[in-house]
Amino acid sequence: MAVAVKGANKTKYDAGTLIENGEGQAQMLVSSDSYLATNLADAATISVCNPLPAGAKIQLIVIKHPAFATGRTLSIGTAASATAFAATQSIAAAGTLVIPCGNYVVGTTANDDQMVVLTAGTCNSATALQYSVFYTL
Repeated sequence: MAVAVKGANKTKYDAGTLIENGEGQAQMLVSSDSYLATNLADAATISVCNPLPAGAKIQLIVIKHPAFATGRTLSIGTAASATAFAATQSIAAAGTLVIPCGNYVVGTTANDDQMVVLTAGTCNSATALQYSVFYTL
């Protein structure tokens, strides 16, 4: 026999408990940026997007990237921690990185409102990296 269960927010809703901002019928917002990596040095830090508002809940980061040489990687994070969301993601072949962020709340640590991408290995391409961070308030 099938068992009926409820998620955490459905349980709160049914009990009349307040659901936190950004978790129940929230608007998804996106901040996007791009960077043309021509002759980008090893261990470069690319600052992307405007700072996110305090209290924003980061849901997902998507980076579309061109092919770079074998062994080239990206780490995705914040000014507080360049690997907060993902470390050493391969960018040898063109593709799209989709990084779930588990409702990370901006303002948890100092300088975590500024998104960054850290490169490993020199990068050179005529096609831009495209970066989008999806968040709720």
